[in-house]
Amino acid sequence: DILILAADSLVFKNNIIYTKPKDRQDAIQIIKSLSNAEHKVITGVCLMDKKSKVLKSVSTLVTFKEISMEEIEYYIDKYKPYDKAGA
Repeated sequence: DILILAADSLVFKNNIIYTKPKDRQDAIQIIKSLSNAEHKVITGVCLMDKKSKVLKSVSTLVTFKEISMEEIEYYIDKYKPYDKAGA
C-alpha cells in the first residue's frame, strides 16, 4: 500500500493572487508588496491511498513588519524562494 501526502499554498492580498515568483525581480516585488501589510495564506492538503482520499484546507492571516530592501535581498539570495507562493 502507498500513502500519498500532497500540499500547496496560495497567497492573497487585496484580491491579488501571489503565486510562485518567476525570477529574482518578481520575488523582490512580491515581498515588497507584502511588507508592512496583512495577507491571507490558504494551504490545501490531500492525503490519499488506493481506497480513500481526504482533502482539507486552512486559511491563515499573516502580518509582516516593514521589510527593508537589504532584508528582502538577503532572504531571496540565501533561501531562493522561487518554489514558494508569495516568495
